[in-house]
Order: sequence, then C-alpha cells, then structure tokens
Amino acid sequence: MPIFAGGFEKIRLMTRDGSIWLRNGMIWGCLIFVLILLGCYLCYFLRNQYGAATEHAIYQIPPKHDDDTLRVAVIGDSWAFYHEANQCDTLFKSYARQLMLRPVKCFSKGHNGQKTSGVYDDMFADRPVKYEWERAFCTQPLLEQHPDYCVIMAGINDLCSQVSPNIYAANYQMIIQLLLANSICPVVMEIPELDVSFACRRMGFLKYVRSRLFSFVTGAGWDDVAVYQKALRSMLATTGLGDSVLFISASDWNRQASPFYTDDRFHLTPQGYEVLDSCIASAIVRQNLKSLPPAS
Repeated sequence: MPIFAGGFEKIRLMTRDGSIWLRNGMIWGCLIFVLILLGCYLCYFLRNQYGAATEHAIYQIPPKHDDDTLRVAVIGDSWAFYHEANQCDTLFKSYARQLMLRPVKCFSKGHNGQKTSGVYDDMFADRPVKYEWERAFCTQPLLEQHPDYCVIMAGINDLCSQVSPNIYAANYQMIIQLLLANSICPVVMEIPELDVSFACRRMGFLKYVRSRLFSFVTGAGWDDVAVYQKALRSMLATTGLGDSVLFISASDWNRQASPFYTDDRFHLTPQGYEVLDSCIASAIVRQNLKSLPPAS
C-alpha cells in the first residue's frame, strides 16, 4: 500500500508541476501575443499618421484665364481654413490692389488638423477617403481656377505631431511639384517659431506623453522648429525647386507677440493675418512686377 501511495504522490506532484508550467506558459504566451498586437498597431499607426503621403498621378487643369486678373489660392491646414473664415481673402485682395494696378482674386480652403500628407491628398478629387464628408475639403476645384500663385499654409500639425522632418519635406515636395506641373507658382511658407510644448500640454497628459515618445521615434526632436525649417530649405536646395517657388521666411513677418496669436499660441488672430497677408501680398506683387516686360 505505501508503494502505491508513493506512486500516486509522484503523479500528483508531476501533475501539479505540469499545471504550473502550463499556466505560466499560457501567461507568457498571452503577454507575447499582446506585445505582437501592440507592435503591429504601432507600426500601422506610425505608417498612417507619420508616414509620407502616397504619390498620386499628376493631373492637368484648364489653361490660364485670358485676362489681367491676378489670382491667388490659399490651401493648407487650419491656418488656411481661418484665412477664409476671417474674411482674409478680402483683406489680401485689398493689400494687393494697393500695390498694383490690376484686378485681384483670392480664394482659400483649409482642412483643420491636416498634416502635409493630408494637405497633399486634399489636392485630389478622386482620392480615397475614410468619410465621405472629407471630400468637402478637396482643393482641386480651387486649383482648376488656375491661380497664378498658390500659398501653402502647412506644417504646423507635422511639428505638433512630431512627424519626421524628412517626411514633412518629402510631402511638401509633392505639393510643390503638382503646382509647378500646372504652371502655378507655389508660395512656400516656412514654419514660424511656435510654443509646441504649450500646445501639447493642452492636448492632455496621454497625448503629451505620446508626443514626447514619438519625437524620439521619428527623430523630430522636441519643440524644435529649426529642424523642420532646415529640412524644408534643404529639400528646396537639393531638388532645385527653390528656384521655382516664392519663399516666405518666418523672419519676414512672424512676431511672437500676444496680439498676433490666439490663446492656444498656435493660430493667428486677425492682427496676425493682417501682418502675414501684407507680407505675402508684397512678395507676390514684387515678383509679379519683375516678370512683366519692360515698358516701351
């Protein structure tokens, strides 16, 4: 009897040890599975939120109008959106008309929260969209009016979201190339000095931590506008596109003063738009007058 008892005890211990091993193995397996899922999600999130835009085939717009009207389009993110909402199109026309004896038209359309990848996608009417209402932000109809100049207000959300500066520059390059292919002069705006840390703290703690983490993953640094400015200037120089655009340096107009920015320190007040539009209008008129044939 004791012999059988000892055998049963060994079997019981082996069964218990096996159960412990199986339970621990299942726990580790679940942890590994969760980590794999998190890794896949992270890769998907980074690719879709921080990756370069997919390049689309360049389309051709109707020819330029046979008149002497200067046409200027403004596209981009919330800066372009509020340019229209604050009736700055009228403000821009007023500035430009004071500087030149020609009719002037200005028309804007912006998409709040868009990074440069989204601003590029919005230039295509046949692009795939997640929601049908997103088509309302398409800027192709503006471009089909064949403006002489197109002001690009984009990059603020790349900066705030810690998108790689190289990705930001690559997206900007595709925007410029589409405009140049249709004989539209791109007006390239350099990202001004902004209080990124203040804006990120307003997002909430989790988004703030995520932004800090992704700043290391994407190589964007933290609260460093200069790396984006450098990436844009480098792209313009290495591709030769800098000779074909009208470049608006941040130092030409930006003043870090409270009357120029709203409480979030990321959007312009009406006074800020007055200064910006005056600068852009002056730059466009100067370049446009240089291109006119000399008076006989």
